Amino acid sequence: MMVNAEPVATSDALPGRGPIPATSREFQTDKVRDLAGSDAPRLRVIDADWGRSAATDKTDRREAFLTLLDNVERGTVSAIYA
Repeated sequence: MMVNAEPVATSDALPGRGPIPATSREFQTDKVRDLAGSDAPRLRVIDADWGRSAATDKTDRREAFLTLLDNVERGTVSAIYA
């Protein structure tokens, strides 16, 4: 891990799907900040893929997710909250 690594959160839910229908971005962001605890003030939320399918055959369309993976590999991410 690099000294300047930062905590990140990711959210890419399809609104209206899953166990809690119509979960908003704001709701998920609030919950992930709660999970982050002391990391919350520095947390960078990555939700540019909001509403895109997480199906493995569509991963190449999820640019924010691919950027997150690249950042993890470069060591600039200290923790991931989701």
